[in-house]
Amino acid sequence: TVLPDKIEKVLQKIQQYNDRSLMDLRRQELTDQDMKIVVQNIQINTQCERLWLDYNKITSIGLSILANGLNNNNNTLQQLSLSNNAISDDGIHSLVKSLATHN
Repeated sequence: TVLPDKIEKVLQKIQQYNDRSLMDLRRQELTDQDMKIVVQNIQINTQCERLWLDYNKITSIGLSILANGLNNNNNTLQQLSLSNNAISDDGIHSLVKSLATHN
């Protein structure tokens, strides 16, 4: 489960940016569970063009949560950075396929 303190930390990090086009969540120790919070905020912040999730603990499961959220309500995201996570090639392939199908 996601601890309340961690949820608060993630939300504070997301909300600290005046530039609503960027959501920089690099090195936040985000997990698959945290992707639900990220997706909710991307859906609220319809101006988000760049999402940086490098150096976290996201796996293909979290990537699937993210892809589903992006497919449901995001036409503005142009850049997604996921380097140095535990995402398999199959996870990336699924993301690409999912986004190509819905965009």
